[in-house]
Amino acid sequence: MNPRLILIPLVLSVALASPSAAPAQDKGSVDPKPLPPLVNPKDPKLAAKELFARKLLPAAMPTRAIGSYVKGCIAGAEQMPITSDTWQVMRLSRNRYWGHPGMVALLKRLSVRVHKDAGWPGILVGDMGQPRGGPALSGHASHQIGLDADIWLTPMPDHLLSREEREQTSAVMMVREDRLDVDSRRAMSCCSVTPRKSQACSESSSTQRSRRRCAATPRATVAGFPRSGRGTATITTSTFA
Repeated sequence: MNPRLILIPLVLSVALASPSAAPAQDKGSVDPKPLPPLVNPKDPKLAAKELFARKLLPAAMPTRAIGSYVKGCIAGAEQMPITSDTWQVMRLSRNRYWGHPGMVALLKRLSVRVHKDAGWPGILVGDMGQPRGGPALSGHASHQIGLDADIWLTPMPDHLLSREEREQTSAVMMVREDRLDVDSRRAMSCCSVTPRKSQACSESSSTQRSRRRCAATPRATVAGFPRSGRGTATITTSTFA
């Protein structure tokens, strides 16, 4: 039976990250340099992230997510197209816009649906995974099996982003400087694209819990976790045979 991707609880929540967590949306480079070749790639002491980071293409095998979100890899990953009418991929220099074909299809459907149903201009896609998954040299501990994807809580601009914009633009920070709560002013600004989203954000920001709902990604369709307050949400899916 072909794998089915099921979106885990359809709720957008905010998990306030530790200030010491590695940022997932550091600025990239318009002219990335290739990593130097490894002196001894078969060295058993060599960190796995050094090997996975040097694989520029997916494994030509049937699609399979192997292991766990924080300790695994993926065979047969698919590349997310970098541009469409309803999405644009950011940080191309990181080469982390690969994932399970079901995840890629999910992102495409999500971008179309939130644009059509809620008037969201389009989504900005951040980190997904490396061509063969596995640990990365920087940023996420997860995103290893092609079943994670970061969505910026910043509306997609109304123009085709240049390579420099994709590498240098920062996501809107959605938490306070002390990382203890949502910055309601910024959340309201982000959600003010349509009256529907503005109202939803206003209602959610009045609660006193550290986990808040916000319609920055409309209709509560994403399980979201900002990384170090950088203003991204992470879609996490599960694969079932």
